[in-house]
Formats: sequence, structure tokens, C-alpha cells
Amino acid sequence: MAQNKEKRNLGFGSEIRGMPGYRTRLNRSGLDPLDSSSESAYIEGTFLRRLFTLKVRSHNLFSLVMMFMLGIVPFPILTYLLVSIPAQSVQNNPITFSLIVFIAMTLFIFGIFTAVTGALSVNFILSLLEMFKVIPSSKVIRPIDRDNKRKKKQPKPRKDYK
Repeated sequence: MAQNKEKRNLGFGSEIRGMPGYRTRLNRSGLDPLDSSSESAYIEGTFLRRLFTLKVRSHNLFSLVMMFMLGIVPFPILTYLLVSIPAQSVQNNPITFSLIVFIAMTLFIFGIFTAVTGALSVNFILSLLEMFKVIPSSKVIRPIDRDNKRKKKQPKPRKDYK
């Protein structure tokens, strides 16, 4: 999360490029391609941060189906490929520089996809557990109590004045 409190201002008049609201600020149409790409990059970064910190939760059926199709289904296949392709290529061929490069590229590419599908799988399972109330909800909804607003603390009265 942003450490600067000014960066947390997500309302109208946001003055930081990429933050929601900057593209549609006062006297702007919102059609600037640079501002649009900056805002989409901010949203993608937020999604990836929430994905890998296991905080992506959804109760939407479409989102859960997509998380299942993109996470649970390919995860075992990619894990098998991540292990089997380098092992089989070492068994059949003598070790050369091109084989080492091939193995490194394979591990890198399948490793990234396996990490993403694994994170989606865990988030899908956590969403289901939260939906069926097996684990408590990660969102704490607190009612707003407008009557008991925090009052300013009054200064102590001076001792020499009565």
C-alpha cells in the first residue's frame, strides 16, 4: 500500500498519474491513451499484488468459474510439464550448452505459468471456503456510527485561572 497519504486519495481530483480518477479529472474527457494505459497498469498491478498475497476473493459465479478454468485445471498439467520435460531431455541427450539453455528456458516459462495458476488455485479454494463460511470472511464490515463521532480532546484548564 502507498506510504504517502496523498497517494491514497482515490476520490475526484486525484493528481497522480495512473490512480483511478486521474484520467477523468476536472475538464478532461478521459480519452487520453497515456492516462488510460497508466490507469490500466495500476489496476493490473493491484490485481497481481492481491493475487500473490492470496487476497483475491470473489462470490461471483463467473469469476469463480474463470478462476477454476484458469487455475485448478491447468495447474496439475503445468506442474507435470515443469518436472517431466527437463528430466526427459536430460535422459535422452548428452548435456550440452544448448540443452542447458533449453532446460533453463523451459523452467522459466513453465515456472511463471505454474506460479500464476497455483496462486489462482489457492485463491479459488479460499473463495469457496469463505463463501461456504468454513473460514471467516476477510472483509470486516463495520457499521458507521454517526452519532458517536470522535470528539476533540479539550485542553486541560489552567490552574491559575478560574
